[in-house]
Amino acid sequence: MKLRLIVLIALVAAVGAWSQGLRTRQSRAQNAADFARIPLQVAARTGVDETIDAPTLHALQADHVLGRFYRDPRDGTVVELFVAYFGSQATGSQIHSPQHCLPSRSWTAPRGTRPPPRARAW
Repeated sequence: MKLRLIVLIALVAAVGAWSQGLRTRQSRAQNAADFARIPLQVAARTGVDETIDAPTLHALQADHVLGRFYRDPRDGTVVELFVAYFGSQATGSQIHSPQHCLPSRSWTAPRGTRPPPRARAW
């Protein structure tokens, strides 16, 4: 009986150590983001890349970052695109989207607003 208990405890400890090792291991994506595929021209809008300062890049710790402004020459309106690509999911991280982030910071959407339309795949 004691031997079974010792074997069971050893097995549970080994599985726990193995799962902890898997949890802390970071896997790299096989195909990194190719931001060069994002067009500079979208309909009438022409894109201009934004320079992102070093402190922001350091805070993000992203593998690839793209900031771009698309201006419509007809009316001067601007659409800003920001993409940060992380090749691996960091341990302990969680979903980060406006639906999760903004309410946690006491932001609320005005009544009657709808979510933005889905982006078209390039």
